[in-house]
Amino acid sequence: MHVTVWAHGTRQNNKGVQPILGGYQKKLSLQGERESFFDKFSTTANEKTYTTAVTEKEEMASLGTPPRKGGVPARHPTSQPRLACHGVAQRAATGAEWIHSLDTAGSRRYACGVKNWKRIMLAVALLGLCPAAQAVQVVMTGGVALRSWENNRGPLAHDNWWANFVRASTIQMDITLGKDPQANILWLVYRPAYVTRGQENKTDYLARIRELAAKRHVKLVFFDTMDQMYKAINTAARGNDRITHFYYFGHSNPYAFMLDYSNYIVAASTVWMHENDLAKRLKPGIFAPNAECWSYGCYTGCSMSQKWKQATGVPMWGNTESTRYQPVGDGHLPQGTGKWVQ
Repeated sequence: MHVTVWAHGTRQNNKGVQPILGGYQKKLSLQGERESFFDKFSTTANEKTYTTAVTEKEEMASLGTPPRKGGVPARHPTSQPRLACHGVAQRAATGAEWIHSLDTAGSRRYACGVKNWKRIMLAVALLGLCPAAQAVQVVMTGGVALRSWENNRGPLAHDNWWANFVRASTIQMDITLGKDPQANILWLVYRPAYVTRGQENKTDYLARIRELAAKRHVKLVFFDTMDQMYKAINTAARGNDRITHFYYFGHSNPYAFMLDYSNYIVAASTVWMHENDLAKRLKPGIFAPNAECWSYGCYTGCSMSQKWKQATGVPMWGNTESTRYQPVGDGHLPQGTGKWVQ
C-alpha cells in the first residue's frame, strides 16, 4: 500500500536553523500489515535502556487533578420568545377565569390576576422551548511517538514521557474549570498512538485517559482518522452553540498539526490537519466571533496561524519556533522558544 507522509526536520543556512517541516510530501511504499512493526519492537530490550524524564511514580503523581478554585459560571443570553408559545397564553386565560370566580373585589384585581398568570406560564414555557446558547471549549490532543523509533534518533528523539500532550491538555482543562466549574469541554484524543505506545510499555493508556476525563466530567471523544476528527469538531457546537476556545497539544510543523508522528513511520506523519484543508473541511460559523484559539505545537506561528484565521475568521496563537513540554511535569503549560503570533 502507499502512504503519504509529512517529513519533519530542519536545515542550516546563513539565517540560522530554519524549519523545513512539512514543506513537501513524499510517497513511501510499505509492505505487510501495520501490526508487524509493533510486534517486532514491543518486546525488545531497547525500552529498558533509555532513561525517561519522569519515573512511573512521578508520572502518576503528575497526572493527578490539581485543586480547583471556585468560579462563577458564565451567563448566556436566552433566545427570543417563539410564537409557538401562543397556545400557552390561551391556557393561561382559562386559569384566569378560575381566579375570577374566586375574586369578588372587582375587575381590577381580575385583570392583575390574568396578567401575572400569563407571565408565569409564558416564562415556564420559554425555559423549556427556548434553551440558551452554550459556549463549547475544544481541547485536541495529538499522538506520541514510539520509543522503538525514537531510541535510535539521539538528540532528535521525542516523547520520552508518554503523557506529554495528555498532561498539558488536563492542565488547560483545570485552568478552564477553575474559572468556570460548569464549562462545557470536549476533549478530542488521537487514539491509535496511545494504543501502540501502550503496547510498548505494557500499559492501558486509554483507560488512564478515560479516568482523567471522568475526574473532570468532560466529554471525551477518541478519533482514528482525519474524517473523524473534522466531524467531531464540526458537531461540537450544535444549534446556537459556538466554539469559544480551541487548544491543540501535539506535534506540528509550520503547515499542519501532525496528529500521528513517528508512530507508524519513523520521523513522519500519516494523519494530520493541514492548513490547506481548513477552509474545505471546517464548517463555517462554528467558532464564536471572539473565539480564543491556541496551538502548542512547534512552528504553527510561521504559517498555519494565518491560514487558520482565513479559514475560520478567528485568529490562532502559535509559536514561530519549537515548543518545550518539560514544564508540564511541574503543572505548567508548554513554553515556546520563539515568538507567539497570530
